[in-house]
Amino acid sequence: MTVQGNEPIRVGIAGLGRSGWGIHARLLEPLKDKYRIVATCDIDAARGQEMVARFGGRAYQDYAGLLGDPEVELIVVALPSYLHPSHSIMALQAGKHIVCEKPMAARVSDADAMIAAAKKAGKVLTIFQNRRYHADFLKVREVIASGKLGRIVMIPAQLRWRLAQQHRPPRPRSGLAPLWRSRPPCLLRLAANRHLRRCR
Repeated sequence: MTVQGNEPIRVGIAGLGRSGWGIHARLLEPLKDKYRIVATCDIDAARGQEMVARFGGRAYQDYAGLLGDPEVELIVVALPSYLHPSHSIMALQAGKHIVCEKPMAARVSDADAMIAAAKKAGKVLTIFQNRRYHADFLKVREVIASGKLGRIVMIPAQLRWRLAQQHRPPRPRSGLAPLWRSRPPCLLRLAANRHLRRCR
């Protein structure tokens, strides 16, 4: 996908739930020089109209309407997980580029079908990973690419969010460890897991 001159990529968002509205629309909004939300699709008409009031464009309640919109170049598939493969493939066949929310698919065969559809259409298919370019993930990638840890077959990772004070459960009075405990960096866990597997 190439940006023609200074024209932003025209985006349609399918699904206006937590991901579609709270993540993708929010992330795209300050990037108006690169992306412009021109259409949305959600079965809840009120959500669609709220999006139109904020971003302009058109709101569809059926996916076919979004697929048929000639202005949309890229579709963000932020629908329920079980719809990711089928709706990504439909959009690729309609000539749209795809950013698909994770998980990509529940079965390898579905993921393979998505990749094959993208190749056949000559369109971009990417799975959204919102932390792909964070420093710790880039460092893990660098270390893996160096070969220093050998062949990696699994990387267990945890992400813990700090909740706003009003959403936190009360702290236990029994002297138990705090709810949010810092963990060793994922690189140390990666090395330790690899070492344990060798020793078994």
